[in-house]
Amino acid sequence: MSKEDFNPLLKSDQPIVLRKGELSKHFRVLTSEEVEKLGPLSAGGETNPTRYGKLYVFGTSSFIVLKHYYRGTFESVWSGIEELAAEGSLVSTREVFNELLNYNDADYVQTWAKNYKSIFSTPANDELEFVARIFRVAHFNALISQKAMLKGTPVADPFVIAAAAIKDGTVVTQERFKPNAAKVPNVCEHFGVRWTDLEGFMKQENWSF
Repeated sequence: MSKEDFNPLLKSDQPIVLRKGELSKHFRVLTSEEVEKLGPLSAGGETNPTRYGKLYVFGTSSFIVLKHYYRGTFESVWSGIEELAAEGSLVSTREVFNELLNYNDADYVQTWAKNYKSIFSTPANDELEFVARIFRVAHFNALISQKAMLKGTPVADPFVIAAAAIKDGTVVTQERFKPNAAKVPNVCEHFGVRWTDLEGFMKQENWSF
């Protein structure tokens, strides 16, 4: 698959908006030959949410929870997060940044995100290819809510999963695994991508308060 298949999505800092009926505009159906070249629908590695990589890819939900960790009280939390961000061990995606800016009642987190905008990377070609693989599983199209489709608002979850898959990282999300659901942990389990929540992330870093 050539870069030209995905480059139109990478030309600016504008969010990749997935509207109702437009998935095919961004993610075309591949030929059998192309599917064969991509190989099995797996990011590699065993499925085990307790096995962590050092790279953490934060989703929107975990950033939103951090608004309850007031800096004056939880200085060590923010210092630790900023240290990991500075060394490149904590990253996110451009679409998470855009979701945060659209979120109400998260002023401090929004300000923090603007100050650390460099960690919110634009998805690379291989990440976009992985997003396409996610959406080839029809059930996972539900990652895009009806509200997001109708309003044309940013949708970050598939890009967070793709970034973790390609970079061999761990997704940090507040969503919970539910049988037969189209939640972030379900997609991670399907593709063998590591995942945890904010509490698990802090335990992995041996933080205690």
